[in-house]
Amino acid sequence: GLPGLAPPGAPTFETSKHESTGGFVFKRRLDQWPLPSDPNPAAALSGKHLFRLLEAPGTIRHDCFMRKKMCNRAIGPKGATFKGMEESTGCRIYIIDARPPPEGPDDVRQVSLVGLPSSVRAGYEAMYEVLDDGRGLVSPDDASTSYI
Repeated sequence: GLPGLAPPGAPTFETSKHESTGGFVFKRRLDQWPLPSDPNPAAALSGKHLFRLLEAPGTIRHDCFMRKKMCNRAIGPKGATFKGMEESTGCRIYIIDARPPPEGPDDVRQVSLVGLPSSVRAGYEAMYEVLDDGRGLVSPDDASTSYI
């Protein structure tokens, strides 16, 4: 990992592995942030969408983190890159760029990927590729978290 980039008091994650995705390990925040009750309206809206999508049978969530400065690259001009990733993978991608996650730091943003396991893995791989083969992702010192 990159020293000093893992947030202090990093969130606890629940992990699950799906053999249909080659054993990819999915990680979901136990605190489920962002919540629909988040004081930031944009984060609250993302929380509402995430909770609604997770009601569908077989749907999973994978949470990871990226550098704030890479948000524009992930979104692309007029959202083209972001829309292309969603369309090509079938994964719903939420870049919570309105504010850092509760544990900080300020230069990190959470990405939540939602869909069927195969779509979520494809969404993660697409995001990884767009962000300079992972160089725009944040790697923690703590291996229990997932930072892209």
